[in-house]
Amino acid sequence: MMNYWKRIGITTKLVLLLVGFSLIPLSVQIFSLFQTASILEDEVGVQYQGVAERLAEKILFSLQQRQQDLLTFSQNAVVFDRDRWYQAGHRRNPIVDTLNRYIRVAGDYYLIEIVDPSGHLIAVNDQNAEGQPIHTDGLYGKSYQGTPWFQALRSQSHPAPISKDSNGLNLNRSVFWEYLSEDPDVQAVYPNESALSIGFSTPLYENGEIIGYWSQRLKFSSIERLFQEAYQELRQAGYPHAELNLQDGQGFLLIDYAPASLQTEAMVHDFDKTLFKVNLPEMGYLPAQQALQGHSGSAQYEHPVKHATQYVGYSHLGDGQGFQGMNWSVLVQVPEDEALAHVRSITRNTLLEMLLGLVVVFPIGIVMGRKVVSRLRPIWEVAAKAAQGDLTHRVPVMTQDELGQMGQAFNNLLDQLNTMLLQTQNVAHSVSQASQQLSTVGHQVTQASHIQVSQATQVAQAVEEMSSTAGDMAENTHGLAATATEVNQSAIRGGEIVATSIQGMESISQRIQESSSRIYQLGERSKEIGDIIGVIEDIAEQTNLLALNAAIEAARAGDQGRGFAVVADEVRKLAERTGKATKEIASVIEAVQAGTHEAVRSMEQGTEEANSGVKLAREAGIRLTEIVNGVQRVVDMIQQIAHSTQQQSDVSGQIASSIQQVAQLSQDNQEHIQEVGVATQKFAALAEELQTSLRRLRLNGKVLI
Repeated sequence: MMNYWKRIGITTKLVLLLVGFSLIPLSVQIFSLFQTASILEDEVGVQYQGVAERLAEKILFSLQQRQQDLLTFSQNAVVFDRDRWYQAGHRRNPIVDTLNRYIRVAGDYYLIEIVDPSGHLIAVNDQNAEGQPIHTDGLYGKSYQGTPWFQALRSQSHPAPISKDSNGLNLNRSVFWEYLSEDPDVQAVYPNESALSIGFSTPLYENGEIIGYWSQRLKFSSIERLFQEAYQELRQAGYPHAELNLQDGQGFLLIDYAPASLQTEAMVHDFDKTLFKVNLPEMGYLPAQQALQGHSGSAQYEHPVKHATQYVGYSHLGDGQGFQGMNWSVLVQVPEDEALAHVRSITRNTLLEMLLGLVVVFPIGIVMGRKVVSRLRPIWEVAAKAAQGDLTHRVPVMTQDELGQMGQAFNNLLDQLNTMLLQTQNVAHSVSQASQQLSTVGHQVTQASHIQVSQATQVAQAVEEMSSTAGDMAENTHGLAATATEVNQSAIRGGEIVATSIQGMESISQRIQESSSRIYQLGERSKEIGDIIGVIEDIAEQTNLLALNAAIEAARAGDQGRGFAVVADEVRKLAERTGKATKEIASVIEAVQAGTHEAVRSMEQGTEEANSGVKLAREAGIRLTEIVNGVQRVVDMIQQIAHSTQQQSDVSGQIASSIQQVAQLSQDNQEHIQEVGVATQKFAALAEELQTSLRRLRLNGKVLI
């Protein structure tokens, strides 16, 4: 996975990151959406409960208004004009005309009947709500004593308490509401219309005595119209399969309004199978049972007749001000699929919007990725050229954001590298010159060592000759003792030999001094070489520090400075090899200086011994000059000369040994100098490699050479 992430481009990475980061809030939103959908599903039934409660309130308000109509209409003074009683026709009877006017104004009544205490009809309207005539004359011969409402009101025939308002109207009269039924009077008068009506009646009082009964027949269609209006609201809200029911106090259906099932929005009265026949509470329909018990609420339940799960809102009609209610209940039922369709549609649309938002992330990520890549490309191009050794290009910086700051930082890195490489170039040039100078000095030291070896060899030969001469002098001295006659000649010859010995000793002393001087010069040259090596070592250390700084700057640059990091590492390795070589040379020089100091000390000792020999030879000359003055003293002097000659021979052997040591030291010095030359050649080769590494770089438009 990590390898794949490293291989893909920035645009793809940015798209994946945007999608990944988008999925986090999207997941939270989806979770919240489903939580909200679940809550909305739970609240769906509450919505239908509200519809049921509002519909119940409208029914209750309508019935209250109708009761108020009854109480108001029945207080009209025209009723108390007994001379107009029992006369049919509105033209002859102002009471009938007043009733017609009430019918037209209210609009929801079939009949308004006034009956005397004996059950005979006093007056009844002869026009309908549209002002058209209706045939009510036949009702005047009918007796109402057997009707439920008459009997109920008559059983309460005690005088009602007098309580009048400012208009003298009695507002504390009882009202009897009849059960919904098909009224026979309505059937007789309105044969082509539904006879379903609700009758409600009240006594008529005069001076505290009942003089009759006022009874009105309310069209049940006025209640049905409220259900139709509620259905239209539900249909417009997206619930065309909604069903509305009205059940009475025993649970029987009074209204079963299901336009979608019946395929008509007209109110259908199915008295054979439904109305006054179906009892949902008895079928175990819990919402109907709850409503029958006087509760309001909502539920998700299977309908016992349709056998389909529905969301149900139910409400019971309460009591109103001055109205005891009808003990009815309203049920609003919507199929589950239709009830949840709106919630599911919101959920589906929201999911589609979220998916669309997620899809939009892809082109946004691609555009942003390409934008970022287009701004990174100049940095990459300059870095690629820098990796090839061309450090003359710079990143164009157009903004001050992070990418602009990165480009400026990369430009600063290139400027630093330019400065460091120029310094490295100068150091490499200085190293090359120092290597050449060291090579020249090494060559000179080699020649001086070669000369020193040659001169030491000559001195050794001269010392050997001097030792041989000293032996001859000893033999001659013993010969002088044997013959006195040859004393003068031997003395003269001895003086000459002594003079020659003095010259030889002086020559040896001079040669030893010259050798000592040259060896001392060689030691001084070795010190110069040591100083040069110190300079080279400082240069190597500075080069190593510069290489280390370059490596650090390259590391800061990341992948863009990787090519230069390789060059800096090679420079560092060359500096380390240079430092190692200078240390080897310094070690060799120290060995040479130690040998040189030892040789100088030996030569100084030889010089002292040669001076001593010269002194003895001069004394011998003095003694030989005195031989002429006395023979006796000649023998003694010859013995002394023999003894001195023997000492000279010993000293000459020591000098010869010292000269051999000097020669050996010179030979060793020559070998060390050759090693110095080899190390110098290696150092020069390292300097050449450093310059070769720098030749492929271009700084500020120029190639390093």
